[in-house]
Amino acid sequence: MNKFLLIFTFIAVVALPRSVYAHSHEGVRRIEFIENKGQWGEKPLFYTQFHGGYAYFENDRITWVIRDEEGIADYFGFKHHPEDYNADKADPVIQHHAYNLIFEGANP
Repeated sequence: MNKFLLIFTFIAVVALPRSVYAHSHEGVRRIEFIENKGQWGEKPLFYTQFHGGYAYFENDRITWVIRDEEGIADYFGFKHHPEDYNADKADPVIQHHAYNLIFEGANP
């Protein structure tokens, strides 16, 4: 478990890209890690959200889900104001991509 804690700390503090910091009108918001208390099943230990996606931290892996923020905005605009969209245009597509970083040999 100590190796996991060391790796988790390194990734959380040093290796996460700057894009995970969400910019607001007040400046930069810090990342908040939420402990899993059963709300996401058994495997995830922590969860965090960032601009453009979120991440789950498990014993032997990290899963990043990157989403298309512009596609989400288009979708809600389309659903709430359909009169502003061309009738021939299909529903907006929202792109999501999930990436797993698996720590081989980690204690699951």
